[in-house]
Amino acid sequence: MLNRLAPAWRLSLHLFHLDHGLRGEASRADAAFVADLARELALPLTTVTLRPGELEAMRGSLEDNARRRRYAEMARLAAAIGAQRAATGHNRNDQAETVLMRLLRGSGSTGLAGIPPVRREGGLTIIRPLLGASRQEILAYCRAHGLTPRMDATNLQGDFERNRIRLEILPALTERFGDAVVDNLAQTADLLREEDRLLAELTREACARCGWRETGEATGEPVVELDGTRLVQEPLALARRIGRMAVQRVSGSAYGPGLSAVTRALELAGRTEGSHWLDLPQGVRLSVAYGRCRFARSHPQLGPGAEALEQVWPVAVPGETGDSGPGR
Repeated sequence: MLNRLAPAWRLSLHLFHLDHGLRGEASRADAAFVADLARELALPLTTVTLRPGELEAMRGSLEDNARRRRYAEMARLAAAIGAQRAATGHNRNDQAETVLMRLLRGSGSTGLAGIPPVRREGGLTIIRPLLGASRQEILAYCRAHGLTPRMDATNLQGDFERNRIRLEILPALTERFGDAVVDNLAQTADLLREEDRLLAELTREACARCGWRETGEATGEPVVELDGTRLVQEPLALARRIGRMAVQRVSGSAYGPGLSAVTRALELAGRTEGSHWLDLPQGVRLSVAYGRCRFARSHPQLGPGAEALEQVWPVAVPGETGDSGPGR
């Protein structure tokens, strides 16, 4: 579609394909399909092939690891060729699946806002021009223009969370409540995205009240400091967002930590006595000294007198367990 619009819109296109190295011959066939398409359209193509087992060796789920690696490689390519945008093929069905998946995970408004049409990630602007079109509409367009889309075989495997939603949950909801389910879920994402923008603005104002300060950019070790006693006085919804945003700034991740980690961070942030630290997800450590919070990259060494709150205490079942220790 973009290739048809390229002359009128003065677009210069470059195709990108990542072979995840997960499916052997099927992965190689996908790469060959993309290469044939690039030759047919006379467009340049960059293919990155991962080693078998490379994604499995990373921490986190296979789905999340694959996604992070795709966008990281896209950002590297865009920087190398001077591309201003990267377009992906996400559609309205993908949006509905994302909303359902995050609802089942217990996400807040940011997560339920779903896939944004435009997003900055890792220095790259991601655009999703097909997000408003359904999968059926896209297939109809392909038929009308003699295009043969290729199905990723892993989309039919029920061992991935998104696939279970796509193959089982969403069809069951559609059968029970009608074809409007996909549109209604996508509409929910649109509504929550607008509300999330308002909350983001309120969060920026709250950051200023909390004395948010960022340092360390020159050394490549970003640090966020703020007043913890002021943080815990903010409305809980804003305080949680500030905590998530601090972790994201330090880690460079597009996603914040989960609710349990943020809750523990806020519990620690309000402490005004002594020095304490807490390891958070994404390799971030929160240090609190007399009400002053510092989010930085996690390092194994502790400062003198700092008290760790990340400890494991045995629990007697049945029986009684004492409440001694720093985490009581």
